[in-house]
Amino acid sequence: MKNNELVHLLEYASPFSILIVDANNTLLELRCPFNVIGINDHNLILQNEVYVVERIRISKELSVVYEIEQRLFHYYHFDILN
Repeated sequence: MKNNELVHLLEYASPFSILIVDANNTLLELRCPFNVIGINDHNLILQNEVYVVERIRISKELSVVYEIEQRLFHYYHFDILN
């Protein structure tokens, strides 16, 4: 993706919320801060440890990234608790 395309996409994204589908197949907007739990040990992430997501980012590869304690982590290392 080109930088100008990414900038255009980010115009519609909020760094303080994310859309999720819950267990009832309902689309919900989850606002920061929200809690996640580590799925497995990976670098600074500990399995079963609870973390607070402060912001949502999008990588150049269009992957969702969580900002936790001023560090960036890919979403797939966590499960959402809320």
